[in-house]
Amino acid sequence: MKKCLVCGREYQEGTEAISRLDNKTAICSECGVAEAFDRTHSLETLMMRALLLKNEKDFMHLIKLFPELPKETMRNINEKLGRKLFEFED
Repeated sequence: MKKCLVCGREYQEGTEAISRLDNKTAICSECGVAEAFDRTHSLETLMMRALLLKNEKDFMHLIKLFPELPKETMRNINEKLGRKLFEFED
């Protein structure tokens, strides 16, 4: 097992991604996917997918990677879910 330098989670050797930040650092595949997407619309899509598939582990991993979500992203996720997952002030 190897440890991701971004999030600290362990991953199996051979499943790693290469960080787009320096094009050489091995990171877990989840962090690789997160780096591939920008931090607004595409992140929202990833989060919705994790929620809809009831994959709380992936969802919480994304929250850790992007703790400062834009309000618009939080608002859109709340609207798509039909409930308040995120609390924020306008």
